Amino acid sequence: MSRSGFTLLEIVITLALLVLALGIVVPGLESVTGARMRSSAGELAGSLRALYDHSALSGQTCRMAFDLDARTYWPECAAGAARISSIQEESRDGKRFVDATAVQREQERMEELQRDNPIEAKIEAKTPFARYQDEDVHRVQLPPEVNFAWIWTPHQTQKYTAGDAYVYFFPQGNVERAYIALAHGDDALTLAVSPLTGKVRIDPGEDEVPKE
Repeated sequence: MSRSGFTLLEIVITLALLVLALGIVVPGLESVTGARMRSSAGELAGSLRALYDHSALSGQTCRMAFDLDARTYWPECAAGAARISSIQEESRDGKRFVDATAVQREQERMEELQRDNPIEAKIEAKTPFARYQDEDVHRVQLPPEVNFAWIWTPHQTQKYTAGDAYVYFFPQGNVERAYIALAHGDDALTLAVSPLTGKVRIDPGEDEVPKE
């Protein structure tokens, strides 16, 4: 007589094998994701360093632009001398925000300078940034499992967790001090950019940013 169905012992053994298989597969996936996050951090560090070198050698003011929502970053450089606004950016709900009143005051100052000293006003005028790309520095999107946790630079009042952000590089051979945190779930890495040398240190976890 044929037997149909499974005994309780067979079901227990099957479940035990499934649990064991999951115990092997899940850590393996986490290991792969961790490797992708480390690889992404290394690639970003290399791009930041390459843009630092390009800015210093070409005499251009450049910036690394970040779209935290789209998880992408790309380099931009000004065609000529560029003036970076002294207006400090605020963070509203983790996004970049510039006070409209401060912008209005800056516009009025520039209009007055244009009337009184057109030459100096021309020197101070901003030069727009345009996309810059070569084989070492190009537009990059993070892997699906990896995200920007936050970005901080001195011209911000708080960390940015969404929207766009910028890290500026100057032709004198320096860069804004910056902290860029990558994350996957509870795991994180922080890229710390040295302002004097352009070197990028990759730290495990999330670094503390300066209070001032």
